[in-house]
Amino acid sequence: MPKQLMMFKDDQPSGGSGKPAKETGKGAAPQQKNARRSQQAFNGYIRCELTKHDKDPFNEYRDRVGNDGAYEWLLDMAEKRYKVSFGYRDDSAIASLSCQDEEDSNYGYVLTAFGGDTATAVFALMYKHAIKLEGDWDNGKDGGDWQVH
Repeated sequence: MPKQLMMFKDDQPSGGSGKPAKETGKGAAPQQKNARRSQQAFNGYIRCELTKHDKDPFNEYRDRVGNDGAYEWLLDMAEKRYKVSFGYRDDSAIASLSCQDEEDSNYGYVLTAFGGDTATAVFALMYKHAIKLEGDWDNGKDGGDWQVH
């Protein structure tokens, strides 16, 4: 099989960047990771548990905020340079929030929440961030109910 040729601006369809095309396929060199990403700090996970005492306030919060409020919160967190992730671990939905802003006291930490479905995990994450920790994950450090692990 012949080696792949690199394309240059004159060879590219209209709208080309002028940069050589990336090689793909077997034997292609691995792409370098973004230097900024590799420097991202990871200080630990924030452990903030919801208890039976949180059940009623959580349900009231979820009803008050609603789906539209959750959507607005997700957009707001992105604007504040937080990364929100969703997924599943075993049979539970998980939502996580990590701060990407070096000027923010939450920088490098990750807050997680679980639920029976993705929406419940997101609302639990919102509740932990906005209500339990009041947006400042360092808020309960002296005697609070969370810890870094």
